Amino acid sequence: MIEITRQLQSGQFEFGSLCRQTLRLWVQRLSGGEARVHVAPLARRMCVIRDMSFHLKPELFLQISGRTIFHFPEQDVEVRAGDVCLIPSGVSHRETALASREGAFFNLVVLEGGDCVDLHFAGELRRRCPGVLEGRLCKLTALCRRSLSYFEDAVELSQAGIDPEGVGVRCLLAASLCGLADVSRGRNNAYRDEHFLVRNCRQLVAANLSNGALSVCQLAQWLGCSADYLSHLFHQETGVKLVEAVNTQRIAHAKALLEDTGLSVAEIAWASGYNDPNYFARVFRRLVGTSPSRFRNRL
Repeated sequence: MIEITRQLQSGQFEFGSLCRQTLRLWVQRLSGGEARVHVAPLARRMCVIRDMSFHLKPELFLQISGRTIFHFPEQDVEVRAGDVCLIPSGVSHRETALASREGAFFNLVVLEGGDCVDLHFAGELRRRCPGVLEGRLCKLTALCRRSLSYFEDAVELSQAGIDPEGVGVRCLLAASLCGLADVSRGRNNAYRDEHFLVRNCRQLVAANLSNGALSVCQLAQWLGCSADYLSHLFHQETGVKLVEAVNTQRIAHAKALLEDTGLSVAEIAWASGYNDPNYFARVFRRLVGTSPSRFRNRL
């Protein structure tokens, strides 16, 4: 982990190579019983909390250095370097990134979203400003889907009461990371030809959809450029305005929640990053052609 941390701190690394190195290290740690696995509590699953992230797919965090405090509705969980945190689908959460005596904060995050899997390193972009350092949105191949399905299997096994020492959970996660190590090679990188700022912008949007403070200005601050430049570059590279791209992803997330959950429209608005449910309904109607309630009733 020391070598991985050193490369992340230097900022001079090739994402695919370092990602595979990290995934393989955690395969070894999980297989050898060295990595402690934290599975988020499920007592308030499918309960949306404002200003917390909410996903319909599990999310996995590999803590490389420093610490992360995960805030869940029931309790806080501290994850230290070398540990793993698995957050089941439908569990609201928020993270606080902290350095430790052993090193700065860095982790690798894995999350399925839409037709891609989001793999990214998180760390301090600047002092006291944690965020996405570098990442890749990979298309969901058959191997990728099988690998990610082990996340849900690990959640179910952890709740079944038949794996008290966590051996089965660690084996499932190790098998999943083996498949993802191959996916990270970049052959199916969804946006490899885009400008690096645009790629990183996509990563930040995907990782912060539930964040009501997400805006073009906030994205530009995270990426270290002006909002005007980022908006112009994104539009030039994609043909879509950045504001519209964010709204499109948020509404796609909202449609999935309307289809697959019994959450209220207000809860879905918060889970999709809209602090005002009325504004959410207006944006939804403009992009989908009907209201959220009518969209759900037609299903």
